[in-house]
Amino acid sequence: MQGGLSNSAIAVLLLILVVAVGATVLQTIQGTQTTDAADYNITGQGLSALSTYGDFFSVIVVVVVFAVIIGLFAFFSMRGRGAI
Repeated sequence: MQGGLSNSAIAVLLLILVVAVGATVLQTIQGTQTTDAADYNITGQGLSALSTYGDFFSVIVVVVVFAVIIGLFAFFSMRGRGAI
Protein backbone atom coordinates (compact mmCIF):
# COMPACT_ATOMS: atom_id res chain seq x y z
CA MET A 1 0.00 0.00 0.00
CA GLN A 2 2.94 2.33 0.55
CA GLY A 3 3.65 2.37 -3.19
CA GLY A 4 0.13 3.61 -3.89
CA LEU A 5 0.39 6.38 -1.33
CA SER A 6 3.78 7.63 -2.48
CA ASN A 7 2.84 7.32 -6.16
CA SER A 8 -0.31 9.37 -5.59
CA ALA A 9 1.59 12.05 -3.70
CA ILE A 10 4.27 12.24 -6.39
CA ALA A 11 1.64 12.44 -9.13
CA VAL A 12 -0.18 15.34 -7.44
CA LEU A 13 3.07 17.21 -6.78
CA LEU A 14 4.20 16.67 -10.37
CA LEU A 15 0.86 17.97 -11.65
CA ILE A 16 1.15 21.11 -9.52
CA LEU A 17 4.75 21.63 -10.62
CA VAL A 18 3.90 21.31 -14.32
CA VAL A 19 1.04 23.81 -14.05
CA ALA A 20 3.20 26.26 -12.08
CA VAL A 21 6.05 26.08 -14.58
CA GLY A 22 3.61 26.37 -17.49
CA ALA A 23 2.05 29.49 -15.97
CA THR A 24 5.48 31.01 -15.37
CA VAL A 25 6.52 30.37 -18.98
CA LEU A 26 3.29 31.82 -20.35
CA GLN A 27 3.64 34.88 -18.12
CA THR A 28 7.19 35.43 -19.35
CA ILE A 29 6.18 35.02 -22.98
CA GLN A 30 3.22 37.36 -22.60
CA GLY A 31 5.50 40.01 -21.11
CA THR A 32 7.47 40.15 -24.37
CA GLN A 33 4.41 40.64 -26.58
CA THR A 34 2.49 43.70 -27.69
CA THR A 35 -0.70 44.38 -25.74
CA ASP A 36 -3.91 43.46 -27.62
CA ALA A 37 -2.00 41.53 -30.31
CA ALA A 38 -3.23 38.03 -31.20
CA ASP A 39 -0.24 36.38 -29.52
CA TYR A 40 -0.79 38.39 -26.35
CA ASN A 41 -4.45 37.40 -26.25
CA ILE A 42 -3.67 33.72 -26.82
CA THR A 43 -1.14 33.59 -23.99
CA GLY A 44 -3.66 35.43 -21.82
CA GLN A 45 -6.22 32.73 -22.56
CA GLY A 46 -3.64 30.09 -21.67
CA LEU A 47 -2.95 31.81 -18.36
CA SER A 48 -6.67 32.01 -17.67
CA ALA A 49 -7.08 28.30 -18.43
CA LEU A 50 -4.19 27.36 -16.13
CA SER A 51 -5.67 29.54 -13.40
CA THR A 52 -9.03 27.80 -13.74
CA TYR A 53 -7.32 24.42 -13.69
CA GLY A 54 -5.37 25.46 -10.61
CA ASP A 55 -8.61 26.27 -8.82
CA PHE A 56 -9.43 22.55 -8.89
CA PHE A 57 -6.22 21.43 -7.13
CA SER A 58 -7.97 21.34 -3.77
CA VAL A 59 -10.64 19.04 -5.21
CA ILE A 60 -8.00 16.83 -6.83
CA VAL A 61 -6.08 16.54 -3.56
CA VAL A 62 -9.26 15.67 -1.62
CA VAL A 63 -10.13 12.94 -4.15
CA VAL A 64 -6.62 11.48 -3.95
CA VAL A 65 -6.71 11.50 -0.13
CA PHE A 66 -10.10 9.75 -0.10
CA ALA A 67 -8.84 7.18 -2.60
CA VAL A 68 -5.85 6.46 -0.37
CA ILE A 69 -8.08 6.18 2.71
CA ILE A 70 -10.43 3.77 0.93
CA GLY A 71 -7.41 1.78 -0.24
CA LEU A 72 -6.10 1.57 3.32
CA PHE A 73 -9.49 0.40 4.60
CA ALA A 74 -9.64 -2.25 1.88
CA PHE A 75 -6.08 -3.36 2.61
CA PHE A 76 -6.64 -3.75 6.34
CA SER A 77 -10.03 -5.41 5.95
CA MET A 78 -8.51 -7.99 3.58
CA ARG A 79 -5.57 -8.42 5.94
CA GLY A 80 -7.95 -9.02 8.87
CA ARG A 81 -9.64 -11.80 6.93
CA GLY A 82 -6.33 -13.49 6.21
CA ALA A 83 -6.49 -12.76 2.48
CA ILE A 84 -3.09 -11.08 2.52
